[in-house]
Amino acid sequence: MYPKKINRTLHVGKHIQKEDSVKSLIIDKLVQDYGRKNQLNVNLIMAYVDDFFVCYKASEGAVRALKEEIKEAILRPENEKQLMIQRLHQRMSRKQKEEQLKTLTNPKVRASLPDKLEDEKNLFRMQNKTENNSQLKLANTLPADVLEERRKSIYKVDGSVDEWAAIIKYDTLQFQKELEEQKKLLLLNQQKIKEELDRQVAEKEQRKQKEKKDEQYYYASSQQQLIEFEKQQELLKENKKQQLLQEKIIRDQQVYIDKRKKKEQNLNTKQQEEEMLAKVKEELKAEDQQQKRKRLEQQEKFQLILKQNENLRKKAQEEIIQNKEHEKLLQEQSAIKEQLENEKKEKFKKDKEEKIKQLMNNYSEFVMKNKKDNRQQDDSQGEFWAKKNSEHSVFLDFKNKANKKEQQLQISYDLQQQMLEKKRRYTQEVTEKKQLFEQQLQEQKALKKQDEERRNNIRQMYIQNAEELKKQMTKGYLSQSPKRKSSPNERMVGYELLQNKKLLKKIANDNSIGISIKKQEISIPE
Repeated sequence: MYPKKINRTLHVGKHIQKEDSVKSLIIDKLVQDYGRKNQLNVNLIMAYVDDFFVCYKASEGAVRALKEEIKEAILRPENEKQLMIQRLHQRMSRKQKEEQLKTLTNPKVRASLPDKLEDEKNLFRMQNKTENNSQLKLANTLPADVLEERRKSIYKVDGSVDEWAAIIKYDTLQFQKELEEQKKLLLLNQQKIKEELDRQVAEKEQRKQKEKKDEQYYYASSQQQLIEFEKQQELLKENKKQQLLQEKIIRDQQVYIDKRKKKEQNLNTKQQEEEMLAKVKEELKAEDQQQKRKRLEQQEKFQLILKQNENLRKKAQEEIIQNKEHEKLLQEQSAIKEQLENEKKEKFKKDKEEKIKQLMNNYSEFVMKNKKDNRQQDDSQGEFWAKKNSEHSVFLDFKNKANKKEQQLQISYDLQQQMLEKKRRYTQEVTEKKQLFEQQLQEQKALKKQDEERRNNIRQMYIQNAEELKKQMTKGYLSQSPKRKSSPNERMVGYELLQNKKLLKKIANDNSIGISIKKQEISIPE
């Protein structure tokens, strides 16, 4: 039976080997389906699969989604495929760095790191003692990219300085570069803030100048409008005077025409009066003639009556003895009748005179009334038009003054509203600039805090890396040899060079530390 730690290590190795085999099967299947005769498609498929196994866990649903995504990506243009490959590699690199940082900053993982390294060494020793494919089992416990790089080359320091010192020096230099970059970034942000504030001040000054010009222009335009309004009012007043004068001329003409019409009417009235008087005279004459006829008729009747009476009297005389009383009665009746007839004539004459007198009085009153009405009408028309003209002039003066005052009040109100609006905009602008400045200060503080935290994290990571490297150098956990290292200044050997190959390659490509690192080709048997 293997020890417990060795069993756990073997289990991890088998899991990695199983994952690599699944990965190989997926790559082969996808390359066979979509990547034949096209190396760019093959590279794209491998990048997608590598990114998939780095960022996700393998499952049937995830593999199907990966297949659909690769199927769509294969149909894209070649330049987009190259960009996608670069992005996938960048994301994998970023993910690996994040995992490495989490591993180094996690105390539990750091505490278990010696046990893991010891497990790997035990596994290496056990595989060397077992079957002939022990090298293959060891290779299967490593990542695919490490196996590929392992088959090609390693990097070693050329000189007296060992690899550990080169890594520490490189980390220190990178940390210093990071600090310098942070300082430059901070200065750049401060410069941007200064430029922004200068721009805002310049804009504020330009806005003030523009508002000043606008106010001057508005004042000048208001004065011009006021002058034009006064000119228009004067013109309207002059036009009104001309209109009133024209109306007066028309009124005078109308009065003249009315007077002439009245004169003609008076003449017509006089003629009518004369005609009426003649008509009345004719009527009186006709009535006199009629009265005369009636009197003649009455006289004739009376004569006839007298004649009859005479006849009767004669008969009566003949019968005087018999009819004496009757004759007396007839005489009395005749006297009464004559008296009644006289009274009737007097009454008729009196009524006729009263009627003529009344008619003449009515006619005189009518003439006098017409003359009086004409005089009153003439006088009242003159007074009416004079009063109306005076009232109209007073009304026009009052209206012009009211319009002018109203316009002045409107201009004053508009200027006051503009001043209030300007004050409100200025207050709002000051408030917004204050808020913007506070926001920029907060953002600058937050950015400064983030930069400080980032620098602290980087510093802590470098310190931890340095401590870890010192521990590795002192205790020799990464050595392929089961023996402890006797000195911390010993060079890297075996698996240490392979484990730190990428970092040493990076240092070799960077000539800033002044340490020469050379690439050596190696060959590891399968």
